[in-house]
Amino acid sequence: MSCGSDRTLREIAIALDIHHFTQRISEIVKNWVTIEEKRSHSESVAIPTSEQKTQCYILCCWFTKLYLPINIVRLDERTGNIFVLAGEENIIEIYPNGRWRYIG
Repeated sequence: MSCGSDRTLREIAIALDIHHFTQRISEIVKNWVTIEEKRSHSESVAIPTSEQKTQCYILCCWFTKLYLPINIVRLDERTGNIFVLAGEENIIEIYPNGRWRYIG
């Protein structure tokens, strides 16, 4: 095979990995909604806003394009903020309005 073919195969492999990841994140976001629908209304449980869900999806896609694994996604029930740990030390905080900041 020529170098051009190898490059094309790598690009296809990367695209397939990104496509698989995108599908998985979509399933996770759908499950958030499904889980919340199953909970009783008497429970006071914090759920992410639609802005947070969208921003979380976008940021997770960015991290994986950099080949960083998403290790933890956690909703702080006290503040309503989402924390994402990508790789070993990249922490993002997503506020309920969808804005985010890089913590470190």
